[in-house]
Amino acid sequence: MSVEKSIMENLFNLHGSSYFFDTFFSVIASYSTHVFASLFLIITVCLVYYKLKLNKSLYLSSLLLLPGVFLVNHVIRFLVARERPFAVDEEFTSLIYHYYTGSFPSNHAAASFAVAGILLLVYPAAGWGVLGMALLVSVSRVYVGVHYPTDVLAGAVLAFILLFFYIRYRNSLERFLQNVWEKVRNNLSWGARNIW
Repeated sequence: MSVEKSIMENLFNLHGSSYFFDTFFSVIASYSTHVFASLFLIITVCLVYYKLKLNKSLYLSSLLLLPGVFLVNHVIRFLVARERPFAVDEEFTSLIYHYYTGSFPSNHAAASFAVAGILLLVYPAAGWGVLGMALLVSVSRVYVGVHYPTDVLAGAVLAFILLFFYIRYRNSLERFLQNVWEKVRNNLSWGARNIW
């Protein structure tokens, strides 16, 4: 028996033994996407509204990480076509409902670690907290039975690999986006222009 399968069997045996943990991880696994999207939006609004010391070109260019992560993640998922734990073995039942779609890599892990990476670059005070939340999301997806440990690990690794390439080539990307932004900004009204 593989180590990963052994981990999954032990987790599935835990289901039902603790109402608190079952509920806690089910809620996180089910609603983490909404929480992360709302949190990211709130942080973005706060950074802009309160005009904190922020490298705006860095922030704008780093936002491209999210669609990049989703694109690469979906390509890998299509190529690997790994079935989810509950689809492989009838004895494995997930705590939450999920479609029988590809499991590797985890979209939730990739997206949450990408958001954490962006905030670590732009505003570390928020980034470290979000990194902890990303770890919790990843654990929850495995606990409820919709992902294998390697699914969430691959999602996290993918996010940080793309973050590495972003950091390496960000100067060129920032110059390009800055030029585009200046052209857009010059066509805005005076009031809108002063937001940034």
